Amino acid sequence: MVVVLLASAAARADGTVIARATDQRGGTWIPCGGIYSVGWVVYELVRVVQGQSPGPRFVGIHGCPDHHLRGELRLVLSTKRPPLQPRYSGKPMPDLPRRYVRSARPEAPAVTRRARRWLGQARADVERALKPTGTKPVDGDWVRYGDDLALRYAGGRVVALRGRVALGMDCVQAAAWLGYIAGKGRGFPLRKRWGCLWPGLSERHRLAPGLAGQLRDGQFEVWQRSARSSP
Repeated sequence: MVVVLLASAAARADGTVIARATDQRGGTWIPCGGIYSVGWVVYELVRVVQGQSPGPRFVGIHGCPDHHLRGELRLVLSTKRPPLQPRYSGKPMPDLPRRYVRSARPEAPAVTRRARRWLGQARADVERALKPTGTKPVDGDWVRYGDDLALRYAGGRVVALRGRVALGMDCVQAAAWLGYIAGKGRGFPLRKRWGCLWPGLSERHRLAPGLAGQLRDGQFEVWQRSARSSP
């Protein structure tokens, strides 16, 4: 989900940051339509990508705010209010630095981008590109490659993967991040209370032949159906 403010060149960007959205928020949380809605979210800074730091905690003011502002987001910020955006009036904002958000999109770890390419690969080939950082014996043959990616081997080849994606991504966006085309004639997820499931039993509900997958709490898992009997 991408949220973009209506802004002109006059509202220049002062910086780009990765920040984590909190539950502190207020304003009018509806998409722009008959009225121009304005909302705000308190963010915790993760890191500065470029430009100025807004501080460890700050208020991000959104035009046309969206309910999918969750987890870690890449925010383009400005200290100046966009000319077309009305002044905010409503529930008082916390006493923190304030920035106008020109754009916001979910941030996912680079290591899981197109991670589908590792399935079926020999461990020696994988570890020419990735450095293992530990194993988790209680989970069987999972090998971790940093905090965001884990692979499971059988017979020396990858038969399953676990990768972290952005919390703000929906099921189709998360599948696309890993490299799967979903929701376009095939690959439709089954919606569950805890997330999404691709059982792999039919063309309509599978990510790729012979594979099953699930998305739960920002973690995407894909496995060869022959290597795991149930999700």
